[in-house]
Amino acid sequence: MYDHFADRLQAEFDRLLFALESIITHGIETDDSSFELVAERSNESLSTPGFELQSLGSKIRALNGETEHSDDDERGLAIGEADRTDLEAYTAELESNIQQAREQGVDLRLDRLVSAFDLSRTHLDAFLLALGPVLDRSVSVAYGRIRGTGQPQLPTVDLLEDLLVVLHGSTDNDDSEPPGEVLASPSPLFEYGLLERQHRSENVSPVYDTVTVDERIVQFLKGDDSLDPILSERVSIEHHDRTLSDLVFDDETTAPLEAIEQRTNATDVPSIYYFSGEDGTGKNSLPGAFSDPETPVLRADATVLEDTDLTTHLIREAALQEAAIHLEGLESVTGDEEGPTIDEEDGTLEITTAEDRPSVDTIVERLDDAPGDVFLSHTDEWKPDIDLEAHGVETAHCPFPEYDTRLAIWEEYRTEFAEDSLLENVATNFRLAQRDIRRAVKTARYLCRTDAATEDLKNVAVPDTDHEEISTVFAPVDDALEREHCYEACKRYSASNLEALAEPMETGYTFEDIYLNDKPKTHLRELCGHLQYRGQVTSEWGFGEPGDRGDGVVAMFYGPPGTGKTMAAEIIANETGLDLYRVDLSQIVNKYIGETESRLAALLEEAERSNAILLFDEADSLFGERTDVGDSTDRYANNVTNFLLQRLESFDGIALLTTNKRSGIDPAFKRRIAHSILFDVPQERIRQRIWQEVWPDEATVDTDNFDYEFLGRIVVTPAIVRKITKYAAYIATTEAHDGHPLADSSIDFDGVTITFDHVLLALQYATEAGGVAIEQDFLQYEDKLRSYENQRVSREWEEELSRKYGNETDTDSSGPEDGLDGDSDADAGPLESNADTPSNKRTASSTNPDDGRSPEAVVSEFVSRLADGDDSAHRFYHPRSIADEFTSKELAMLEHGELAIGSDIERVRDASDRVVLEFDQELNTEDIPERVDGVPANATYELRPVEGEGWRIFSISER
Repeated sequence: MYDHFADRLQAEFDRLLFALESIITHGIETDDSSFELVAERSNESLSTPGFELQSLGSKIRALNGETEHSDDDERGLAIGEADRTDLEAYTAELESNIQQAREQGVDLRLDRLVSAFDLSRTHLDAFLLALGPVLDRSVSVAYGRIRGTGQPQLPTVDLLEDLLVVLHGSTDNDDSEPPGEVLASPSPLFEYGLLERQHRSENVSPVYDTVTVDERIVQFLKGDDSLDPILSERVSIEHHDRTLSDLVFDDETTAPLEAIEQRTNATDVPSIYYFSGEDGTGKNSLPGAFSDPETPVLRADATVLEDTDLTTHLIREAALQEAAIHLEGLESVTGDEEGPTIDEEDGTLEITTAEDRPSVDTIVERLDDAPGDVFLSHTDEWKPDIDLEAHGVETAHCPFPEYDTRLAIWEEYRTEFAEDSLLENVATNFRLAQRDIRRAVKTARYLCRTDAATEDLKNVAVPDTDHEEISTVFAPVDDALEREHCYEACKRYSASNLEALAEPMETGYTFEDIYLNDKPKTHLRELCGHLQYRGQVTSEWGFGEPGDRGDGVVAMFYGPPGTGKTMAAEIIANETGLDLYRVDLSQIVNKYIGETESRLAALLEEAERSNAILLFDEADSLFGERTDVGDSTDRYANNVTNFLLQRLESFDGIALLTTNKRSGIDPAFKRRIAHSILFDVPQERIRQRIWQEVWPDEATVDTDNFDYEFLGRIVVTPAIVRKITKYAAYIATTEAHDGHPLADSSIDFDGVTITFDHVLLALQYATEAGGVAIEQDFLQYEDKLRSYENQRVSREWEEELSRKYGNETDTDSSGPEDGLDGDSDADAGPLESNADTPSNKRTASSTNPDDGRSPEAVVSEFVSRLADGDDSAHRFYHPRSIADEFTSKELAMLEHGELAIGSDIERVRDASDRVVLEFDQELNTEDIPERVDGVPANATYELRPVEGEGWRIFSISER
């Protein structure tokens, strides 16, 4: 028995040297009859000829295992009959010793080659004949004597063929390959690079190629276990002691993995494992769980498969190391990534294809040559349709961890958190894979210990293994991880390619900074609660969406400009601790068909991975209502809308939509929008507070004489208030310098004070040159306003009054009415009326003191705005109105068709809580292409009061 792999190697060479001596002694004429290669050889006579080779025909037949002997053959290379008998006995004893060593568990390195590459005795002899000169110079001397050169010689193909024919050409062993096949290119000796052929020159026949043994194999047989130098930069050797129970998966994933483990443990046949899923989901940890602790794993990027030689060396190295193979990122080789991707290098958008790439089936069939287990990682699932000779096939999918799984991973580090609630918060707000959660914990430890700035993390190398973190800044902490540590760490491992299609926004606002009525402010807080606790509600309470529907949140903020919609998005981001990105529509919308959808797909997918909030400002440009297809432009726009409708069904991120025109959003989107929050103009009490708090601390403002009651009655948005205060500051500074702001003298602000008079002048300037429509009369402050010498009135005041307010002055002597408090848009103009309202209709029960307009005046103004194609007409709708809003296309048709009231307005019901009006509407249908719904010829309008606003339209029907 052999106690060491070197003993077996020595025995093999003793056997071959015995054969070479016999050939030299009995098959070649030589003057040195005492030439011996093995000491203490037997004195038995070797004169009886055994096998001979001379003619070409005999050689060819011998190489193919078809040799026949003839008395007429000329003498050639030969082994004596007695020596052949001794050789066979020696070989039998050698095989017996090998078997005993195997049974005793002795590591015979040469045996690894035989087993891994299925080498026969003929293969092994060819290999040893090529290896001999490397280990012992006397072998090369023997080759020179055999060829009659008298000089040491390396083995050639021709020499090895002759020697193999002598050793095996006459054997009757059916399991032994013919010598010719052993040295052919398909032979495993050359297929796996054990032997190499060195071609001398083009003028020399290939049979004289020198045959050498690859250097990695030589070093391996000498006891070197280091990695093949060719692979050292692409492959790593890993040892694992984890088990499947050490990994965290949901129950639906764990069950099939446990079944795979049971099947593979019950057989000795190696397996090719195919694990799919996104990066970091645990698929790359599974090879360590499915491998024995003593079995090393050769880990490499799957791109090594693109190089045939590297693949061969990898399979060969797995045999030498008795290791499993783990190839990551197989999708980069197969090209199976579907859909658009954002390039990680420069953030550019790319559409990937799978042209001219090998299939998974092809790769798996190639890896069937590996000696042991093979693990493949891919993003996409695969259904095997192949039959392998040497391996079984197992597949499993590792889904992106849902809330329960993420929380279970965070729970492993509970003792390190300052507050237990942080675990639920980070598990909810950050959709991180297993690997990234563990990295985030280590990064949070680093931030906790060093107080490093966020930007400094770019240069910090966080260890992936626990062994590297002991006694470092990455070691565990006790009750020390705060929210800022965890959130900044989690953001580091969120996707970072969103900036290619969206703009990051600073999020410094809080709820204290926004001026909202109670209703939208309450709704906004409820939205924050949805975002903060959606993980627990959907998972722990079972409110998650069924099937493939996503648990993402889509919210819409709608209302006039300047009411705080964008600020609210920043508040949401600040409250949840998430980053906010504003979608850059110039990077999304593309003129090429299908390109916009591709960019939107990349944007939404990246938003899901980035753990950020996506803000679509002016959302109606993307989420607009679908139209009837009249041309290719309509079809293209509809395709974009259809894509968004479908994609939002499975969206798992957070998207906020803002729009000034809710009616411009396609109705189908409204079902997919979880929160629709109206941002109306703040009520009077809030407007007063805005005027009181809007002034910066650095400015000198004389607020003692401010008439906040008057300012509060001005129906404007917070943005308009800030705009007017800036005008007041500019007017004050200009006035302080005698109206010469560009004078050469230095400007001194110390004595400049902003007064209420400056605010009045700013209000006047805003209406005259600032694009602001203000419905409030200045009344007692008329004398404070500027007058202009060239001011002219282009029409009689009675005509202007009639155009603006209708014939209602006889019932309201207090002057022009206010706008619609709460819904009026400063830029859209006042809610006016141009209809005559019979005085006998102005009963106490039909007049709302909050507004002053009669139901007839409201309806008249509504129809008038529709006739102008003005979508501000929708502001006359009741908050619970059942009437459909008109689309932009319908408004254009109403304008072109000259919609008008064609009869007197008759009040058929008059109550304090509702009024019903009937009248005829006229529309020139000959001038429009199609019928407009919602404009009946014989119309019935029902109006109901809204507290603080007045009468609003509840329904429209045909009588």
